[in-house]
Amino acid sequence: MKKYLAVIMAVLMVTGLFGCEKIENQTEDSAADVTVENVKNLIEELPALEDVESMSLEDQRIVYDQTQAAYEAYSQLAEEERDMLSKEYEKIEELFGYFNTLVEPAE
Repeated sequence: MKKYLAVIMAVLMVTGLFGCEKIENQTEDSAADVTVENVKNLIEELPALEDVESMSLEDQRIVYDQTQAAYEAYSQLAEEERDMLSKEYEKIEELFGYFNTLVEPAE
């Protein structure tokens, strides 16, 4: 069952990567809209890890995409702006850490 879950999550993450093109285009179009406050709001809207752990795979995929979008926006900030969000960024790291545990290496 664990391997089955890992394979499903891997497929969902890979298919999510192809969907990132749309996010990248939106990000390029709205690069001027990326502010510390906007990124902070994106991160704060992400659910807590405890909530994600009990979600369905479909809902987890949505949260993964939202986390990726928040990370992309955060990455566009200048270094001093990112420093202002160091505490909030911990939430992104925590969620990505969880998503990474769902994918097991193939034997």
